[in-house]
Amino acid sequence: MNETKLATWIAIVSSTLSVMGSSFILLSFLWFSKRQNFFSKLIALLALSDLGWSFLGLLMNATNSLPPFNCYIRAVISFCINLSIGYTCAIGFYLYLVTCLKVKSIDERVQMCLHGFSVGMG
Repeated sequence: MNETKLATWIAIVSSTLSVMGSSFILLSFLWFSKRQNFFSKLIALLALSDLGWSFLGLLMNATNSLPPFNCYIRAVISFCINLSIGYTCAIGFYLYLVTCLKVKSIDERVQMCLHGFSVGMG
């Protein structure tokens, strides 16, 4: 087995595991609807962006990059990666506010700023 096929196989396996993990997080979020606070919404949005990234990566690796749609798929993957980074930063800032500054409740304006920052990075 040459190195290219091995790398493709590893990418397919890791993307499949990531799709399964992100799907589990999203199903758990939907299943436990009583506990949908702001933090769990951030985690669900992070899982959704990771699901998009992993699914499209799986699609590109499994089908040898779909030549007619390659540019569009790469653009969406780039958007999902940046969105994932943005939501990771938003979760970190939220945890900083809650744990270090002892903020009890997050104002809606702060929530919208965190979402705007995350989507703006994408």
